[in-house]
Amino acid sequence: HLQPEMDINSGLQTNSIRVIKQDDKQRIWVGTDHGLVILNDKDSSFKNITDKFSDQQVYGLAIYKNCALIGTRFNGLYIYDLSSRQLIKNFDSTEIGLCLRFKLIRDTIFFGTSRSAFYLIKNDNNWNLTKIKSIDTIGVFSDFALWQGHVFASFYAHGNQHIYQFQNDSFV
Repeated sequence: HLQPEMDINSGLQTNSIRVIKQDDKQRIWVGTDHGLVILNDKDSSFKNITDKFSDQQVYGLAIYKNCALIGTRFNGLYIYDLSSRQLIKNFDSTEIGLCLRFKLIRDTIFFGTSRSAFYLIKNDNNWNLTKIKSIDTIGVFSDFALWQGHVFASFYAHGNQHIYQFQNDSFV
């Protein structure tokens, strides 16, 4: 049972909430400037993952193929297996940058970072991360959408918002 309002007075570590996602077990995952919180975890079985991220800024979350993707400000992208309750993969921030928004489109996770845009696909037990080529190199990919069968990304740079279409591992 969720309270109508959650803040530091009702148990959150901070009022700076960056992202909220709900998994198929109705748990609410909250990424904050002071860690990860999982609400409606009736048996506290996720304590190990919330403890792991207690001092990190969580900016991105996605639930994908029985895994939680957790994007952090300084430590990259973590993949957490919901069945085994284990961290199974980490893409370091030196490789990808600050993780921002995740978007599941078809069977692919698209996400922007402080350095570029990427897409992630899980095949069997392998996680394939691909950097998307872009005509712009300075700016931030802020969101992704499927429209008329094509993937588009919004890109913010130099005070302007741009829209690019995804084709063959590139934005054009």
